[in-house]
This record gives sequence, structure tokens and C-alpha cells, in this order.
Amino acid sequence: MRSLFPSIFAAVAVALTVRAAEPNNRPHAPTAEPLPATTARPQAVAAPAAGERIVFIGNGLAERDVYYSRLETELHLRFPEQHLIVRNMGRPGDTPGFRPHPARVSQWAFPGAAQFHPELNSHFGKGFFPTPDQWLTHLKADTLVAFFGYNESFDGPARVANFQAELDAFVVHTLSKAYNGAAAPRLVLVSPLAFEDLSAKRDLPDGKKENASLALYAEAVRVVAKKHGLT
Repeated sequence: MRSLFPSIFAAVAVALTVRAAEPNNRPHAPTAEPLPATTARPQAVAAPAAGERIVFIGNGLAERDVYYSRLETELHLRFPEQHLIVRNMGRPGDTPGFRPHPARVSQWAFPGAAQFHPELNSHFGKGFFPTPDQWLTHLKADTLVAFFGYNESFDGPARVANFQAELDAFVVHTLSKAYNGAAAPRLVLVSPLAFEDLSAKRDLPDGKKENASLALYAEAVRVVAKKHGLT
């Protein structure tokens, strides 16, 4: 029986090698790219349409709703007859242009995003994990709710202009794609939340420095949203 183990291991190794070499053998990894958008959805505040596909993206604020589901639950409670489809792609550390993953060849969410974080241009992934655009195309996103600015605010006032430029480039790229195959998505930008002062109860900062920075990044989000007529 023992003599069979080397043969079994060798066979498994060969099978895995062949499987890895087959670029199309990825049934769990969407590969479709979005079509260029030739029309756009209205960006004004409005109730979601029946069957609308809503996708949350961003960093920690979006990702936490995976565990608490307050945002998704509220949408279904307010629009029970719309039969909404809600998906959450939030991931701590993501920025508008920086979306790293160890099995993703590129860490950048759109062409040109590397210019905003040259200090992070050290990731060389290997694999076939879908890009952000491929995921959104697979999900057929009608509306994107983007939560950016909180993680970035820890870069301080000196980098707020860079964040604003990155967010603007993300918006331009996103509105050029028809992820649902029909039109550019409705895009909602969510500004970062304030830092709560719990210093009287716990050994934590009072948040004054953090909130001064957060106010600048929230204003950057507002400026970009107003520029593109977003909500």
C-alpha cells in the first residue's frame, strides 16, 4: 500500500499542473469584460427599479455590512415589492483604484490607477481571480454604491488632493462601462463616517485629529459627486 503513495502524489501533481495550464478551465471565475456604455442611467435620487441589481464596493465601511446587513436589510424593507438583488464587494484596504488580490494579475481597478499609488506598485499576483470590472459585469450591476474615503483619510491632509483625483478617475472609468449590458450604472458615492469619541470609556483617541482629516476627504467626495452629477 505504501508503494502506491508516490504514484498517487505524482499523478495529482501532474493533474494540477495541467489544470493550471488551461486558461479556460475556470468555471468559478468570470472572464467577461463590460461593454462600452453608449447610454447612461439618470443619476438623480430615485427609488430602485424592480429587479434592480445593486452592488456595494469600497473598503471597510462597505465590508462591515457583510456581517451586520443593515444596509441591505433596509433596502429590502423599504422596497419589498422591487425584489432587489444586492451584492457586497467591499474589502478592507481597497481604494477607488487599488484593489489587490494575491490571485489577481493586476492590483489596479482601471487603467492609469497606478499613478495615484506608485508606492504600492509592488504586487505581482499570479492566477485568474477576476478583475473588478469582470465581477461587476458578472453581477450585471445596475447601481454601484461606492464607500471610499475612510481608509484613505489616514494619509492625512497632504494626500487629499490625490484621493480626489483618484476618485474622479474612478468615476470617469465607471461611467464609461455598461456592466448590465445596457447602460452605464447609477453611481452613488458615500462619504466616510465621523470618528466617534469614546475616549472617556476606553483607551482610544478622542477623534479630533481623525475627524479633521475625515472632513477633508468627505468634502473631496462631495466635490467629485457634484462635478459628475452623482448622488
